[in-house]
Amino acid sequence: MVKTTLTVRDDIYARLRQIYGPRGVSKAINEILSERLSNGESMFGTMRKTAVRDLRDHGDHT
Repeated sequence: MVKTTLTVRDDIYARLRQIYGPRGVSKAINEILSERLSNGESMFGTMRKTAVRDLRDHGDHT
């Protein structure tokens, strides 16, 4: 982790505190930025988000 200072608008900060609480703002910002900046792939090999209609039962694989 790197400690840094961010400057955000007052209304955005107030909304982050309202949703995530005063101690959850940093975690929320990290999650939001991670989602926005990632290309959808994980370095740990997790699946991309898939629509339920694209999933099949094990019996379908014959």
